[in-house]
Amino acid sequence: MMSSLDLELESLRAATASPSVVRTTYTTEKLHTNIIAAALNNKAKTAEARRLAAALWNLRAKETIEADRITALAAVKEQRLVEQGQYSIVDLFVTMTVDGQERELAVEVKVDGTPKGEQLASLAAGPGCGVHRRMILLCLGSAQACRIEPFEGEIPEVTRWSVADLVGLKLLIEAAAPKLGDALAWHEELAHEELRRRRAWTDEAALAECGYRGRVMIAYRYHAGAEALKQSGSLWEVSIQPFGVVLHGKSSHHEVPYEDTVVTLYLEVADRKLRIKAGAWYKLVDARAATEHLIPKIEAAMAARGLAVRRSRRVGGASVSLMSIGQEPVDESREAFVELLRWVHEVWKSIVW
Repeated sequence: MMSSLDLELESLRAATASPSVVRTTYTTEKLHTNIIAAALNNKAKTAEARRLAAALWNLRAKETIEADRITALAAVKEQRLVEQGQYSIVDLFVTMTVDGQERELAVEVKVDGTPKGEQLASLAAGPGCGVHRRMILLCLGSAQACRIEPFEGEIPEVTRWSVADLVGLKLLIEAAAPKLGDALAWHEELAHEELRRRRAWTDEAALAECGYRGRVMIAYRYHAGAEALKQSGSLWEVSIQPFGVVLHGKSSHHEVPYEDTVVTLYLEVADRKLRIKAGAWYKLVDARAATEHLIPKIEAAMAARGLAVRRSRRVGGASVSLMSIGQEPVDESREAFVELLRWVHEVWKSIVW
């Protein structure tokens, strides 16, 4: 008899083998905004649409509202919030009048794309952005796992919504949808994506033909690992870079003064290897030259705690790998992955520089 977990994988394989229109267009942001906007704008089901609007507003909100307090509601796709510029249009803009006051949801959608702080800051700076406008980042694929990429400016306050949040609103969205069949097909694929997120740590061979797009499996694995590592007091962030998925040890930063700047030493998982890296983030200098004298100290600390290290190829540059730690790939087992990163981080923080 097949276990419930095996049945989950079989459902993913079946969906991948006979893909629906929703499945083949899942990474298209308009697919998702079309469904939500159609439900909110359904004049034939005003009460249902307002219940959905209230539920959306209340997701991770400081202030909650009741549906019967909404007297006007509209949803616009691809709304311009800023006069001009690369980041001037938000994917979905919802306005509602509540007790005579207008409230707004500016929803930027990311599926497998990287959330960018610069984009969110530009959208949040548009006219009319105030106490009754909420900036929402709706993440529906590997973007769920990713940090918001930093930039030189300040990242605004943003509320993140996930696949699980929309799955939780299934009945409300379907009740308000003008085309129930479209909403049902959409929610079926959302449920499949949530399964992919939850099952990413299954043995890799068993995940074949389960519909993992590109880097999705690794991103979900690293995010689950980062969540588990929070319990030990270490902070790790997932970032999707042009060369692959990175798990960055944010709490491992150690700054080394060099010339008239600083170079940062840190832990990072990339290419499924755990590495110690050095980065010149503030001024272009040779990060290896700044930190090479510390390599023997790091090696001794790791060896004393039973950790095997291998020096990386000796090259200079603004961002360099100094050494790798542990077996490769490091993410085949969730338990071993989390334990290795926890242990290495603990040793790293114990080094007397």
